[in-house]
Amino acid sequence: MTIAIGDHGRYSAIRDWNLGDVDRRGLRPASSEELSGTGRWMHETAVRVLR
Repeated sequence: MTIAIGDHGRYSAIRDWNLGDVDRRGLRPASSEELSGTGRWMHETAVRVLR
């Protein structure tokens, strides 16, 4: 699993060593209040690390 944010765009992908990104999906912005489940957990973890 890859999450890319930068010069190549904003997306998540399942990456195969030989084939590259085989299932690529764009990421979209969301406010922290809208998040649930894994998205909320990832946001809370990132914010906690940055503090």
